[in-house]
Formats: sequence, C-alpha cells, structure tokens
Amino acid sequence: MHWLDTAVPSGLGCVCVAGFTALGTPLMLTTTPLNVGAGALYGVWLGTAATLVGAVAGAWLCFVIAR
Repeated sequence: MHWLDTAVPSGLGCVCVAGFTALGTPLMLTTTPLNVGAGALYGVWLGTAATLVGAVAGAWLCFVIAR
C-alpha cells in the first residue's frame, strides 16, 4: 500500500487495486487488507469504487473459469 501511495498516481493506483482484487478472488486469497487500504489511501468513495470493480471482475473470472 505504501508503494501505491508514493510511487503511483491515484488513477493508476485504483486500477492496480482493482486488478489485484480481481486476481486475488479466483486464487482464494483474502482481499480485505487491500480493500481497507484502498479506502484509507483513496477515501471512502474512490476506494469503494476501486474494490467493487475488482470484486465484480474477480467474480466474473470465477464464473468464466467454472464454465
């Protein structure tokens, strides 16, 4: 999370959070620390949007893999 805060612009950081969440979901890794960190770094609304997009993408990946 420190790397996302210091080295990456906020727009690209939100994309990274969404991507990490989307990859962590099918791999059955817990994404709670990433979600909480996104809320702390980007605020409630932007952090929620980033993690929600990642969660939906992860659910879609799980569906595609299962099919």
